[in-house]
Amino acid sequence: MWQHKTLIDKNTACHSFELPSKENVIDKFLAFVEELSILKVFNEQKRLAIETCLCEAINNARTHGNACVSKSIVKVDIRIDSQTLSVMVKDGGSGFKQSPLKDPQDEENLLREGGRGILLMRALSDSMTYSSPGNEILLIFNIT
Repeated sequence: MWQHKTLIDKNTACHSFELPSKENVIDKFLAFVEELSILKVFNEQKRLAIETCLCEAINNARTHGNACVSKSIVKVDIRIDSQTLSVMVKDGGSGFKQSPLKDPQDEENLLREGGRGILLMRALSDSMTYSSPGNEILLIFNIT
């Protein structure tokens, strides 16, 4: 289904995944992450925020970056240490122009079906940055 590698030293755990761009992969991936107990240090509200951001980032990579081509890969790296959980999601696409993005809160965009994911991830994470071509996102969640 997907490839998974884990590297652990005394202070840090790194999990690397290569996911196919298939429609049903996100729920199975989140269940697997739960089995690994990666998110056990967070309270339920923060776990839900992290899971929401993971879903959104992977779905954006799968849908927009890889154009739903099932043989295309979405790379996910999860790193956790004593202070932060970082999540990097990368697709095989050419990226997107990060500005100007349509503001989903503008009246003309309120009824649009999409366009809220970046706003949502920015609100739910402690830090969110995109690579310059726009095909990689880094989400940071503080452990406190």
